[in-house]
Amino acid sequence: MPPAISVVIPAYNAAGLIEATLLALQAQRLNAEIIVVDDASTDATAACVGRHRDVRLLRLEQNQGRAAARNAGAGLACAEVLLFLDCDRVPAGPDFLSAHLALSGQAADGACGTVEAAGSGFWARYQNHPCPPHGARVPLTAFSSANFSIRRSRFQSLGGFDTRYRRYGFEDRDFYARLLAAGGHLVSAPDARAQHIDQVNLAQSWQRLQECGEDSADRFRSAHPEQYRRMAYWYLDAGAHPLLRPFGRCLGWMLRPTLAGMDRMLAIEWLPFALRRAVAKAYSAAAFLYGTTRRR
Repeated sequence: MPPAISVVIPAYNAAGLIEATLLALQAQRLNAEIIVVDDASTDATAACVGRHRDVRLLRLEQNQGRAAARNAGAGLACAEVLLFLDCDRVPAGPDFLSAHLALSGQAADGACGTVEAAGSGFWARYQNHPCPPHGARVPLTAFSSANFSIRRSRFQSLGGFDTRYRRYGFEDRDFYARLLAAGGHLVSAPDARAQHIDQVNLAQSWQRLQECGEDSADRFRSAHPEQYRRMAYWYLDAGAHPLLRPFGRCLGWMLRPTLAGMDRMLAIEWLPFALRRAVAKAYSAAAFLYGTTRRR
């Protein structure tokens, strides 16, 4: 009997994370095909996955990025419904897959599940946001490819993810922008909950947002100018607003040396959370702006 759903998991140096995700998927009530794409990891990711005989493992010889890894996994899938799940997202409860499948009907092309941060510290609270109500259309600004399902036929008709997005960010927004332009949409599946177990810190957040501004955002801006202008990123883009360039350069020079100390400040629980959140948002905005000043 063919699987009801194929789960595609891109993984890079995820030996310490992917075990929990695989165990949670194997505990699901719904029959599923699990495909892990090892994007040329340099750690023991492949060995960890290889211990699970019911998981298909595809190893890429060269690191190609999440977009290419997801496409490669989708190319092996057998089910009509594809579920893309990041390697550090652990399904919560045995009905995670069923919640996705219930909304992948003719009325919608697929569903976006909820991602909740693990723990109770600052970064867990900072990452958690309310999701759209059950069955509501997911807007472009709320879409994430970390936990979403889509009919395989629709995915193939769009050509999958754009593999030119090699660095962090916007490969998901690009995919969804093309889906919306083709008349499709995804709906919210709050019951399809996954827990984000990877630890976040300010230095990691800075690096990712700097990469995003430096490369991926500019590619998205060129491909989808109207959608980009509706996003907050546009107001922080030195390519769109040249007067921001010297300001962004100065912020990068001033703030990068303070990341470790500021991360310790964000962990001080007696400080108001609203203040700490404002600081984290300011650093995130500065990182993205600085990245836009480094484009070639």
